[in-house]
Amino acid sequence: MTVVRGRPPVSRAASRDRRALWPVAACTACMPLAYLLGLGAVVWIAPAFALGVLALRRRDLRVPWSVLPIAALALWIPATSVSLSGAGSFTVFLYRWSLWIALIGAMVWLVNTPNRRVPTARVVDLLAALWIVFVAFGYLALLLPDVAVASPFGRLLPASIATNVFVSDLTIIRFAELQRFVGGVVPRPAAPMIATNGWGSTFAILTPFFVLSWLLVDDRRRRRIGWLLVVVAVPPFAVSTNRGAWLSLAVGLVYVAVRLALRGATRTLAATVACGVLAIVVVALTPLGSTVRTRLDGASASNDTRESLYVQAWDRALDSPFVGYGEPIPNPPDPPIGTHGLVWYAMVAHGFPGLGLVLGIFAALLASTFRYRTRTGLWCHAAIVICALQSPFYGLLPQIVIVGFAAGICWRDVHPEAASGG
Repeated sequence: MTVVRGRPPVSRAASRDRRALWPVAACTACMPLAYLLGLGAVVWIAPAFALGVLALRRRDLRVPWSVLPIAALALWIPATSVSLSGAGSFTVFLYRWSLWIALIGAMVWLVNTPNRRVPTARVVDLLAALWIVFVAFGYLALLLPDVAVASPFGRLLPASIATNVFVSDLTIIRFAELQRFVGGVVPRPAAPMIATNGWGSTFAILTPFFVLSWLLVDDRRRRRIGWLLVVVAVPPFAVSTNRGAWLSLAVGLVYVAVRLALRGATRTLAATVACGVLAIVVVALTPLGSTVRTRLDGASASNDTRESLYVQAWDRALDSPFVGYGEPIPNPPDPPIGTHGLVWYAMVAHGFPGLGLVLGIFAALLASTFRYRTRTGLWCHAAIVICALQSPFYGLLPQIVIVGFAAGICWRDVHPEAASGG
């Protein structure tokens, strides 16, 4: 008898379990194709549909207490739509609102899906894969900085929607955001996000998942590849010149290292310091150094713009403190008032109640994920810490969805018995 050696047949159960990963796979593994089709912004709301499926299938839906302020904000946001400037703004308003539903969906989905069906390690691997995707897009930005073409999906949209500036930014294929400095034009990575700030912000938030998936594994070969990827990631991250991403990631890594050091794991603290020194040396001894120095030399103009936006956001919020304006306020030729920070966006778009709920969301998520049982829980908590640190200066929509996955993993980490049984 001839024996053919190859992959064992895939069981129906295994195939079904892989399909169960769709809420996270949609916005991770599918991101490159989705972006090139013009659907990169849409896939972030996939976890919202997971919440609907769970609600229909399960009567005993498990909902952690930290979801409550998120649900309160999701209920409050529709009330602020009365202040929208026109019907054309409603599509964008619905999209932003759906991202908060997706945050709830990502968290509740993981809490209610058995670990044996959707292993935490697989979710972490997919989020780490998205980190690698961002690095790849970073190099596309450096190689093809002038690409800016309409996507297939963008061409299908009605003119009334496609002409909206925000919708156009969501659907256009553009790898880099070109910014002019004293030393010339710098192609800063943007795709698969709208702009460079979103790229750098998401890169930093995803880094703890990459660390878990590639650097803290027993497989020595995988660790070596992981460290090589870290070195490869330095150039686009440096060229992005996202000071907020640099700072939040550095603080997040030191935070993890200190918490582990308090438990006796001093090697992690030393490794974190070594990584920081290595990154600084790589930047200082390569042409990247001149780009970074140019960006820092011109930082005063960026700081002035942000300060002006923040002052105007406060003043305009005082004019409509309860329901806000439903959206950022146009402010040509400067960026819209209520951008450049989630807390400012919440205050302008959804009033001071919206601001209070956003701050309550971060407080609840940080408090509920502070305890950890394994290093997986700690690193996923660190992703939430990094996101919270970014909230004053980055919009974090749609990055907030990643926080939902991180919070769900943290819940699983401290409730292993419930997570294993579903």
